[in-house]
Amino acid sequence: MTTRVVASKSDLTSPTKRGRQLKARFSVRELGSATWPDFERMVQKHNGVWGGCWCTFFHLTPSLAKQWSGKHKEYKEKLVRANQSHAALVYTGLTLSDGVSSDLLPSFLAE
Repeated sequence: MTTRVVASKSDLTSPTKRGRQLKARFSVRELGSATWPDFERMVQKHNGVWGGCWCTFFHLTPSLAKQWSGKHKEYKEKLVRANQSHAALVYTGLTLSDGVSSDLLPSFLAE
């Protein structure tokens, strides 16, 4: 797990802002079996993202697209559990950032 502190470069050079800088603490975790429940909650909250894609578009060949049509969630989970899906989840504090709140970071870094 990686933790970063984010601050604007202009804030670092401004003497008026130096004493009251806001810092965003976040961690990045690989999408895997342990983080699947968090990813699942986030994607379900947003209707499967892109109308039910579940971030599988770039994994699907034409024949796989036919085979898994309408079952993108199941396909994504299969890829994750087989360690064949490459993604990172961004957490602010203990919560997965969903990209809809006022968090400074996107919900996850695309595959």
